[in-house]
Amino acid sequence: MAHYVDNKKFFQALVEHKERVRIAKEQGVEAPPIPNYIGHCISQIAHRLATLAQFANYTFKEDMIGDGIENCILYMHNFDPEKTQNPFAYFTQITYYAFLRRIDKEKRHLYVKNKVLEKRITIADLNSQQIGDTSRYDVQHVDIDKDYIANFTESYEKTLQNKREKRNITKSKKNAEE
Repeated sequence: MAHYVDNKKFFQALVEHKERVRIAKEQGVEAPPIPNYIGHCISQIAHRLATLAQFANYTFKEDMIGDGIENCILYMHNFDPEKTQNPFAYFTQITYYAFLRRIDKEKRHLYVKNKVLEKRITIADLNSQQIGDTSRYDVQHVDIDKDYIANFTESYEKTLQNKREKRNITKSKKNAEE
């Protein structure tokens, strides 16, 4: 079965590109652009990864793909042919974590959106009760996912607690060493 990215050819293209970048740096000239083949491989990796079941149904899939490609280009210089000859795995991993960061970002955005809507409705309700005439206010009924807000808040607080505990453990170890 033929793979959609030829790992050996991809590796060779990266090695050649890194060499051209090294020579350009030594000569003090601008680094050459990324070859089309490398860009095509990175794009194929990101697009194929986005078809996995765990990423397939997100409405912001194009943003995930864009983030994955951007991160691969940003960290391409870290690929070390001396350590590994598997650029496919290296760039797949970068793309995977870019996808996870985008999902977290979108979840936080949805949380903020729901909290703002919740506050807006609460303030509008208070204003209409104080004045007594609700006909003067155009309060839209908006579905707020209160379960989502509660779950996100709980998850976020657990994350903060875990970070605090790790920090305390690290501080305790440093104090014990001194």
